[in-house]
Order: sequence, then C-alpha cells, then structure tokens
Amino acid sequence: MFLFAPILWPRHAATAEQYADESLLVLLLAAVWLLITWCCLWLDSYRDSSALSWAVLMVVANTLIRQLLNAGGGFEFNYALPMLAGLAGGAPVGFLVGGTSALLSHLTLNLVTTPMPGQILAWGLFGLLGGLLHKLPSVWAWLVACPVSVAGGVVAGVLLNLTGWPTQEPEGSYFFFPMLDSWTNLVRLWGYSASTSFGWDLARGICSGILIAVVGLPALIKLRAVWGFQPQLTEFDLPAESPDEKLKLHEKQLDFREHWKGKPGE
Repeated sequence: MFLFAPILWPRHAATAEQYADESLLVLLLAAVWLLITWCCLWLDSYRDSSALSWAVLMVVANTLIRQLLNAGGGFEFNYALPMLAGLAGGAPVGFLVGGTSALLSHLTLNLVTTPMPGQILAWGLFGLLGGLLHKLPSVWAWLVACPVSVAGGVVAGVLLNLTGWPTQEPEGSYFFFPMLDSWTNLVRLWGYSASTSFGWDLARGICSGILIAVVGLPALIKLRAVWGFQPQLTEFDLPAESPDEKLKLHEKQLDFREHWKGKPGE
C-alpha cells in the first residue's frame, strides 16, 4: 500500500520529504514482518531447524552474491536464489529468502535509503513467483522458471521505479502528475520504465534466468530432497516400509495438536 499509494490516490501523493520519513517506518515494519514470518515458518515446520537452515544458507549466499558478482548496469543475479527457494519450498520460503537477503545486503553495503522497502518487496515477490510453480515436477518447474525469471525482471523493475518516480518533478509525458487519474499515471509509469530502465531490468531477468538454467535443476532436486517435497503427493501418500511408520506419523501429528491446545489430553 505504501508503494502503490501514489497510483491509487494520486491527489494525496506524498512529497519527497514525507516519502523519506515514511519509508523508514515502513522499513522497520517490513523487518519485523520478516522476523515474525520466519518464526511462523519454524513453528509450522514442527520446530525443526534442519530444513530452515538451508533457507538461511540461501539468504547468506544471496547476500554474498550481491557483493561479489553484481557488476551493475543490470548484470545482477540476486533474483535466482529466491526463485529457487520458491520452487523448492513454496511461496513463503521464496518470499522470505528474497526479502531477507534484500534487507541484509542493503545493510551490509550501507545502502539504507528510501527505496529499500521496494527492494524488499521486489526480491520477495520474485520468490513468490517461484512458489507459483512449486507443485510442478522438478524438470518442468526448472524449465518454466527460466522464462518466468526474464519476465519477472521487467515487472520487478517497474516496482523499483515506483519507489522514486512519484517524487520526481513532472518534466515530461512519462512523469507522475497528481491531478491525473490512476490509470493515466499507471500508463505513464510503464512508459517511464520502458524509456529509462527497461534494458537494465531485462538484463537483470536474463542473468537470473541464465543462473537458474545452469545450476537450477540440480539445486532444485537437492533442496526438494532435503525438504522432503514430492509434487502432487501429500505426506499420507508417501510409501512407508511398514504400517507402524504411518502410525508414528499420525501420533506425531496428534502430539503436535495437543501441544497447541494447551491442556494435554483435552
């Protein structure tokens, strides 16, 4: 809502000074939101940290990639790992890997600026794109993820432009003007993105697609094996060596439910 407010309510768009003040509060809320969601994912994983440790490792790796491999000018690879995290672990994991690595990379590079909330959202939404393909078999998910990454780079570029475009002085037909309606300003945003950053955004998406094409399939198979995910199967469909193993799984779920009731045996 913070990012899209100038589009939804153009007549009440914030000034550059107001936007800078508000972005700090939104950044703090986003950091708390990410922390709470990590805790919720840990609880939803039966408090098992072994699987989440791989997600944490992907956050660290993506933070290092930004410092070591990004050459600027759109030659960036930071969207690939959030996409892989979403493909392997689902939309929540993909969003957390993307959003958290964006936050940490900005902090480690001392880039705490007003566009940071937009960066967190863009990186996180790239992980959500991978989550949309989560149910596909590994090979198909890998094949579809490559072109989706290219298109996602352009969409993410529009989101990133939305962090600064509304506060610029309206000097041409592609700039934000508060007296115009929402649709007209949205068309202007697309025209602004196409004329100023389309090349960089497309290059960013292509770089991510290339990285997924090179290492995506073996990484996806490994992560899905670690997280025990098989597309189109549930935990009750997985083969068991004996009926006792299914019974133990059922008892574990019952114990987990009893824990959350607060009154054992109720």
